[in-house]
Amino acid sequence: MRWNDLKIGKKMMLGFGIIFFLLVVVSGWSFLGLGNLLREGIEVAGGNALRGELLQREVDHLNWAKKVAAYVYDDNVRELEVQLDHTKCGFGKWYYGEGRNEAEALLPLLREPLAELAEPHQKLHESAGKIKEALARKESPDGRQQAQRIYATDTQVNLATVQGLLDKMTGMAKDNILSEEQMIQTVKRTRLTIVSLAIMALLLGVSFAWFITRSIVRPIVTCVEAVHQIAAGNTEVQLDTTVRDETGMLQAGMAQMVTAIRAMTKDADQLSKAAQEGKLTVRADAAKHQGDFRKIIEGINSTISRLVMLLDNMPAPAMIIDTDFTIHYMNELGAKVGGKTPAQLLGTKCYDHFKTSDCRTDKCACGQAMRNGQEANGVTDAHPAVGVDLDISYAATPLRDEQGKVVGAAEWVCDQTEVKKAAR
Repeated sequence: MRWNDLKIGKKMMLGFGIIFFLLVVVSGWSFLGLGNLLREGIEVAGGNALRGELLQREVDHLNWAKKVAAYVYDDNVRELEVQLDHTKCGFGKWYYGEGRNEAEALLPLLREPLAELAEPHQKLHESAGKIKEALARKESPDGRQQAQRIYATDTQVNLATVQGLLDKMTGMAKDNILSEEQMIQTVKRTRLTIVSLAIMALLLGVSFAWFITRSIVRPIVTCVEAVHQIAAGNTEVQLDTTVRDETGMLQAGMAQMVTAIRAMTKDADQLSKAAQEGKLTVRADAAKHQGDFRKIIEGINSTISRLVMLLDNMPAPAMIIDTDFTIHYMNELGAKVGGKTPAQLLGTKCYDHFKTSDCRTDKCACGQAMRNGQEANGVTDAHPAVGVDLDISYAATPLRDEQGKVVGAAEWVCDQTEVKKAAR
């Protein structure tokens, strides 16, 4: 279905639907963007906490090792003040508690190094216990040497392993978990995307609104202009009747109205032209028209008929001819003097009816009126029928069309027979 075939209501619904869809797209993208930012914020917070935890445990184990070294090498240190249970130190509580599970959930890559960390971490704390036992045996002269050997072979080796794994996990967390700088860049990209989508949606919405409004308003403006032209008497208007919406229906209705007006105008012009040419028997077919248009044509027909009735009731012969002297109208009395009816005389020559001495001569008043373009008078005799001999005076008036061209003449006859007889 073409766009122009859609009803105005459907066009408006489609327009609002498109705008609503654009709003949904922008809102949905904004919601997803904010959701991503929230998840990334949680990830950044978790990553910072994890890195902080791992760094802190590195420092804790270094401090732990320093205390063990002081206990081994410093004669002034009499007590080993470190945690010997690997599950109860700060890292042990984190490792064997929820901290490890949360770290693995945040970064699954940590599972392997965390698993590797269990044994060296346990041995690290066990080495401190062995050192304490070695130094506690006072009867053994080589207790300190044994403690130093344990520190060098067990404690430092396992400490290096633990520190290496913690450092490795810190690097993995840094490389695989969003940093604050990365999150800021994500925020900027999300903001730019949302703003861009909003601007695009606004432009598209305005464009669709303009297009839909134009498709509705433009035909209405055309109709208004056509109405003004028709009101001014101009029926040569251009209307688009191919559109199927309400504006198209309106234009189609106006086109029908214009057609009816043109038909009425054509018939009125035909009657006017016929009257100018003296063809007073011409009538328009009022049945072709409807409503008031029909009344107008019937009124014009009636007006001409009344005029003809007045001419028919004149007490003197009257006729209308064209430039070829062909009779277009003859009143009742004019036909009666020759023993004929007006209908019988239509289309015949006037000189074949009245048969005056002036006929077909320069004395003919009708001929003079048509040649000179002004009224002419004459006195002559007429013989319209066998045994009918009349003395007449007559006058002729030229008939002109809309351009002023002479197209015929009207003649009025006065019977002077009785007057002439009385004078003789």
